[in-house]
Amino acid sequence: MLDFGMIPALPAFAGHVPDAFKTVHPSANVTKSSRWAGFPDQFCCVSFLEPTDPLYVDVGAKFIELFIKNFNPTSHIYNADQFNEMRPGSDNPDYLKKAA
Repeated sequence: MLDFGMIPALPAFAGHVPDAFKTVHPSANVTKSSRWAGFPDQFCCVSFLEPTDPLYVDVGAKFIELFIKNFNPTSHIYNADQFNEMRPGSDNPDYLKKAA
């Protein structure tokens, strides 16, 4: 991409966490995503840290910090789509604004 003069958008933290996250952070607002395309649980229903939870910013900052440390990217444009193929917890515009 860089050879073509493009600036890649790199992955940011979108809120997906391992199931054990809730064990380490019991007060975190973690939910399971809805069933996707009828797949069984082992292939869907990921754990998701609510974007309005205070830990979201902390985990997101650590994600970017470790990404830069490990990959030394030349681009610092990041993108995350929390609700890619998932329904937000609410369709209320105030919630969506806070989640963004």
